[in-house]
Amino acid sequence: MLGIIGILSPKNSSSPQKPSVIVFITFCISLLTLSPAYPSPQTVTPGILWYDTDANIISAHGGGIIKVADTYYFFGEYKDSDPNNVINAGMGHVTHQFVANTCYSSTDFVNWTFENYVLTQQESGDLGPGRVVERPKVIYNDSTSQYVMYMHIDNATYGEAKFGVATCSTVDGDYTYLGSSQPFGQDSRDMTLFKDTDANAYLITRDNLTIYRLTSDYLSIDAAVVQAGTGSHEAPAMFKIAGTYYLLASQKSWWQSNDNHYWTAPDINGPWTYHGDFTPNSKNTWNSQTTFVQPIQGTNITTYVFMADRWCEGCFGDSVYIWLPLKINGTTVTLDWYDSWTLDAETGQWAPVTPPGTVLLYDGFEAAVWDANFNDISHNWLKDTSYYWRDSASAHADKDNNGSFTSDALDTGDASAIHIDFWFRKDDTDANGQSGGPDFLLYYYNGTNYHFIADLDTLGDDDKWLNFTDTITDSNFFVPDFKIRFNAALERSENVWLDEVAVTKQIATSCDAANLDGTGLVNFDDFTIFAEDWQLTGPGLPGDITENNVVNFDDLAKIAQYWLDDCNQP
Repeated sequence: MLGIIGILSPKNSSSPQKPSVIVFITFCISLLTLSPAYPSPQTVTPGILWYDTDANIISAHGGGIIKVADTYYFFGEYKDSDPNNVINAGMGHVTHQFVANTCYSSTDFVNWTFENYVLTQQESGDLGPGRVVERPKVIYNDSTSQYVMYMHIDNATYGEAKFGVATCSTVDGDYTYLGSSQPFGQDSRDMTLFKDTDANAYLITRDNLTIYRLTSDYLSIDAAVVQAGTGSHEAPAMFKIAGTYYLLASQKSWWQSNDNHYWTAPDINGPWTYHGDFTPNSKNTWNSQTTFVQPIQGTNITTYVFMADRWCEGCFGDSVYIWLPLKINGTTVTLDWYDSWTLDAETGQWAPVTPPGTVLLYDGFEAAVWDANFNDISHNWLKDTSYYWRDSASAHADKDNNGSFTSDALDTGDASAIHIDFWFRKDDTDANGQSGGPDFLLYYYNGTNYHFIADLDTLGDDDKWLNFTDTITDSNFFVPDFKIRFNAALERSENVWLDEVAVTKQIATSCDAANLDGTGLVNFDDFTIFAEDWQLTGPGLPGDITENNVVNFDDLAKIAQYWLDDCNQP
């Protein structure tokens, strides 16, 4: 690699020569074909299918993580959408028969490499055809030098309610199945494992969330410790911060999502305190079911990542992962939604990904002048601190306070695209409205007229916060006074709310920055000029596209971007 750089850089030669463009292109290709280093931070996008480093769908549902040295190992259930693997579970539901438990590895917690089917279907018995094996979790026993896997073992109708145990001397090897049982004759379905800082390990099972201490070899149950929860819960996940234990679990509603709950305790023996939901305003835990919480202990901070599944019953291969950073303040746990967020596994730091482009409007209605961005036209809407998507307030309309709610003028004259994003909630509205017409409408203003965009009454269910996103590419809306308007025509018990309204614009890419020879195109001649300046420093260098007085990889990324943006076309 250093040899290639030496060829490209005239300062390494006693008689500087113009480097070959072919050599430079070869250098660029060599960068692309190196093994990926995955620079931090990496982007996490919940709610979509994820792919491993071989471009195959990651299938590790109901899973958990164990970190070995600097590598995270992700275990879970293999699930696909093969109808032959869907079996009748009774009571109007189906489930997925056991095929395999999978293992993936990653050093950055985002890019995952498939390692092994660590436990696979057998001819008969607990792991045979038509059987249910769910929620595998792995911990390491320091005394026996064995990796120990626990999992839920059952028949198709969930009538056996047992836990199974398997072991392996390597974290990602072929695990040996040892058998199944019930803890002291009690049912054990959805479960998790927790290894404490004193090396004691625990099995936590569903319903009343009973915590069982394992034997010193982790292969069986030693004692029932405490019943941490009350009522009917499943899919537990436990973690610990300093001297406080946290336990998350979902309610029981088969494959449908619900509001997951949490408890805390100063000691694993209790007393355990119930705190209710950890996602605000009944979001059904962002349409997911908890499975694990993984600490990302970095050099700066520790981030606790909530891991969950968004199930697709009968189409299990289309189930997706919901991974989000938990916010923890004492015994208060909060889980906010982010369309995408970044995680630096080295430092432990995370940050939300902001929408692309220039932010023109972002309003959560928390400010003292709560409607400062919506005062272009007088309105009768109210600030509401009882119902909101996040933080502490929203904009609210009812039968006495409604009409148009219009943003101030926004300059989109130089835009190539406009991105609209907001959250809304409606109560007792419908497509026709109680007054005979639509109740809740969205309009865009193009400098001349308001154009109808959507009847929000028809989108989603009542009494839930819903997300609306739109990208405008119609140049008729690229004007100096673009506006977004919400119109509410309500009566009797009808109500609507708005929160987190965001409008951003993406500015058209100009080819000028990489058009180094002034011809109007980005072509091989421009690459030649760029190659001549490679690694040089100082002001006024033609190849310094980023204008930071050095020609380096940042400039290489820019010229490649302009090339891919069709700046090489007349």
